[in-house]
This record gives sequence, C-alpha cells and structure tokens, in this order.
Amino acid sequence: MSIPVKLDLNQGLKPQVLVAYRMAVASILIAPFARLRKEFKAKDDSVDILQDKLTMLLR
Repeated sequence: MSIPVKLDLNQGLKPQVLVAYRMAVASILIAPFARLRKEFKAKDDSVDILQDKLTMLLR
C-alpha cells in the first residue's frame, strides 16, 4: 500500500470510496487508448473485407 493511500485511510476515507476513485481515474486514463485502438481496428477490418471481396472476384 502506498503512503498517500495509507494516510487517506488513516484520516477516515472509506476503502470503498478509494476503490471507486481508483477505478474512475483508471477509466479516464485508459479511455483514449481504447478509442484509438478501436479506430485502428476498424480500419484494419475494412481493409480485410476489401481484400476478401477482391479475392472472391478474381477467382
């Protein structure tokens, strides 16, 4: 346990509130990366679909 967390808990912060704060901060920090990954994945999928259609036409 880190020192700031221990100090906050000693001052009366409930562990459930600490968990909620940690989850909220983690979600805010990870959300932009998840969105970027989703956009790049969508572009990759569209390229794969186009390649599949071209392959089917050439057969």
